[in-house]
Amino acid sequence: MIDPNNPIKLPIIATFMQVLIVMKERYIYFIKFSIPIFVFIGSAYIFQSSLIPSSIPDSPEPSKLLFFIFWLLGLFTITMVIVAYHRTFIMNIEDVEKTGVFRLGSREWRFIGWYFAMSFFIGIIVAAVMFVFIGFIEEANIQTARIITFAIMIPIFYLSARWLLVLPASSVDDSEASLSYAWDISQGNGWRIAVLVFVIPSAINILNLYVFSYNYMILTIFEMIISLFTMVLGIGVISLSYSYLKLNSKQTPTIEA
Repeated sequence: MIDPNNPIKLPIIATFMQVLIVMKERYIYFIKFSIPIFVFIGSAYIFQSSLIPSSIPDSPEPSKLLFFIFWLLGLFTITMVIVAYHRTFIMNIEDVEKTGVFRLGSREWRFIGWYFAMSFFIGIIVAAVMFVFIGFIEEANIQTARIITFAIMIPIFYLSARWLLVLPASSVDDSEASLSYAWDISQGNGWRIAVLVFVIPSAINILNLYVFSYNYMILTIFEMIISLFTMVLGIGVISLSYSYLKLNSKQTPTIEA
């Protein structure tokens, strides 16, 4: 077990730089595993064009069931992509090459399960905290309300950062994957993970919004590329944070191919 009095410290800068190195060395795999996103976006665009109600009176509204089906397809698509990204960052090339581009097996279902479990518990905590502070927020002016809300969300970011490690763990079939295990191996590194997961990608996103605020097709394409890059970067810091803390803990790795 990890010594609570002397926890392993996650190197922020080294981890961030290692993410960039892996992205450079394995870029072909990230492009390969991004195919489902482009297929889904293209399909969604085609169907959306056909679902827009015409100007003809009494034209039927798009089916809510159809929108739900597309939501499910989007969920499955992003799950396949994120799981593959995690495996690309963590596993050796031989195992990465065995990962299917279009795969929805038990690994992906476990990933979805842990994602919703984590989201459920965080949602309950956020609701409980907001219930306590909602009176202060409603009575305060806009600026003060924003400050209070941001202060409330800081510990939520901390909690989320530590629990997020369950996602790469489930992606590589770690038999110990659980919220409690993610909490254990991230002990003493919650704020470091939060900086890597939230601060750095958020800064890139803010810059992205500022630079690509003009409505030009070429800028829209670049914005999509930067957004995808930021998503891969965010997944990478979670993956390598998990990998580093797992490797340097005093527990025996149980990762399967």
